[in-house]
Amino acid sequence: MKRATAAFTLVEAIAVLLLIGVLTAVAVSRLQDTGANAVAEADILEAHLRHAQQLAMADDTATWGLSVASGSYTLLKDGAAAARALPGEASSTHTLDNTSVTSGAGTVTFDNLGSPGTATLTIIVGNTHTVTITRNTGYIP
Repeated sequence: MKRATAAFTLVEAIAVLLLIGVLTAVAVSRLQDTGANAVAEADILEAHLRHAQQLAMADDTATWGLSVASGSYTLLKDGAAAARALPGEASSTHTLDNTSVTSGAGTVTFDNLGSPGTATLTIIVGNTHTVTITRNTGYIP
């Protein structure tokens, strides 16, 4: 007579391993910081800088730019908050989502040629993404 042994079947062992694998994948993806927010916010900042630059080139009578703080930035016209909204925003101010400007806060202004002046300006968003405004030309890569 055969004796029954207490053991797991192959199906049960595979099911447990699958469950452990799924739980591990979920845990790792939640703990890993991809920096996606910083990259997205830096891309939005670049678009808004280009918008301010275009406004400055289209308007010979006003100076346009952005006032950049650690958690937000505002579209400026002649040094004051502009009466028009930034693209994709309800107002002239954009608040950064789960990230901040860690370096380069201040005011960026463009002349009627789109130039920010004679100094290259650098703004670092979330310690991971750098936004550069090239001196004289205003090129934003």
